[in-house]
Amino acid sequence: MARRARSQDRLRICLVTRDEPGATGTSRYADRLAKGLRDREFYVDELVTRPSGVVARVLQLAGTPLHLDAITFLSAYPPALRWPSADLYHLTAHTFTSALPLSRRRGPLVTTVHDIGRTMDPRPGGLRHRVHRAADRFAVGQLRRTTSLIAVSEWTKRELIDRLSVDAERVAVTYLGVDLAMYRPQQVPPAFMTRYGLRDDQRYVIYVGSDEPRKNLSNVWRALSAVRGRFPGVVLLKVGRGYDPAARDDLRRLAAQLGMREAIRYFDDVPENDLPLFYAASELLVMPSLYEGFGLPALEAMASGLPVVVSDRAALPELVGRESGILVDPSDAAGLARAIIKLLDDRALAMRLGEQGRARARRFTWEAMVSKTIDVYRRAIDSDQRRWLTRA
Repeated sequence: MARRARSQDRLRICLVTRDEPGATGTSRYADRLAKGLRDREFYVDELVTRPSGVVARVLQLAGTPLHLDAITFLSAYPPALRWPSADLYHLTAHTFTSALPLSRRRGPLVTTVHDIGRTMDPRPGGLRHRVHRAADRFAVGQLRRTTSLIAVSEWTKRELIDRLSVDAERVAVTYLGVDLAMYRPQQVPPAFMTRYGLRDDQRYVIYVGSDEPRKNLSNVWRALSAVRGRFPGVVLLKVGRGYDPAARDDLRRLAAQLGMREAIRYFDDVPENDLPLFYAASELLVMPSLYEGFGLPALEAMASGLPVVVSDRAALPELVGRESGILVDPSDAAGLARAIIKLLDDRALAMRLGEQGRARARRFTWEAMVSKTIDVYRRAIDSDQRRWLTRA
């Protein structure tokens, strides 16, 4: 009981993270949370799920027969974790709950849920590999073991309540944030353009994210083909690692069929310091996801002054709003193309939406995210203390 008496002093938090390469949404969330907690004088231990060393080399070979990247898979769905001593444990992604049945800890547990759509939604766009599907269903089922849940949007909270019958009192909505000093309208240095092979005489549309089917990139490719009928020099910058090799192969084949091999540039592991310059080099962001728990790239693009074309589904309307971007039916490739052409063709509209998007982005800060997360920690610790006192 003595360890729990420290709940109002300097808390020791164990953050479970993936240590992902490149600048992904979940990695930026975990990094900003860890930094924010340390800035407020919390002790933070980061427990990384990604296998390394000899284990990693063995897993690389083991993944081949199933056409599955074993390191990436076990980073997302760890079978077990070795918990350090802490006052509270925080899983920064819901998939890490796969470790709970075989991992004993003593203390309250908070889990962040970015979205459960790919598990719960039977429509196209979910996880394709049977092992992934099984692991994600299992992880979602383990959410009941957590003390408190953090949803990154009201849409994600509704999904938890409607699909999993989670008690609304257990779920706190904590939006992600954006660093306005980092993501802002700015000039792109020539050295950056040279380093990434970008040209001043080309027009760039940017997409930031993975290759998962739910991201709906096949319709982005089809829309881009139509856009290039009007603006032949437009090139798509696809920034973000593709965690599904089969999906990447399908997209490359589709690009070849559409005659667009040279119209799509892939940049997998982009450092976060370079990401703002990719936005600055682009004219607009496209993000027609079938479902999205938050949509951090859309927020970063808005903060950078870019107009955005996003899906009218899931959390994206909640984030973008109707005054800050163009919302489209993600199943309508022709409609997506029309929206992109409209922004490329109407500079005044693009600038107006960019200005309104930047104003809206100011509502979302990492400081607010950290403050609200600490509130969740306090409530979880208080709840855990009451439970132990009742048992005593």
